[in-house]
Amino acid sequence: MTWDQLVSGALGAIVASIISSLIALNVARKSSDDAEIRLRAELQQAEVRLRQEFAMESSLEVAVRSLMTKGFALRSFSLIRHHLRGFDDDELRKTLIRSGCICFKVIRGMEYWGILSENEALLKDRKSMERNGVRFFDLDDTDEDADTDEDGATEH
Repeated sequence: MTWDQLVSGALGAIVASIISSLIALNVARKSSDDAEIRLRAELQQAEVRLRQEFAMESSLEVAVRSLMTKGFALRSFSLIRHHLRGFDDDELRKTLIRSGCICFKVIRGMEYWGILSENEALLKDRKSMERNGVRFFDLDDTDEDADTDEDGATEH
């Protein structure tokens, strides 16, 4: 083998290595770009899901606060469950707490809930609150399927 043949062979090997490396780099870059595109799409989907969950939680908390401030200091858990269907009892209790409510067990062992900021005095002296006209609202177990609740609101 001559010196020219060795140099040509070495240069050919070097060129082949460079071309092979460039191809591998290009393929890796393309794979990386594809992975980045997939990751961005997954992140966008996760963001949409979180925004939807947050919107639902916010609207649910607004509904709870509206129900709890409809002219009555406290509402029975059975009434709340009647109006906010689709939740198991513990989920509903967690939603009430996130909405600023607190649980009172006051009349005949029944569970009553009210917004804490509107019932702080009740925590101190329930009997004086009753004398001052605070009403306690209840939905009897037999009335859970009724079309109207006791404060006259009609279900739609």
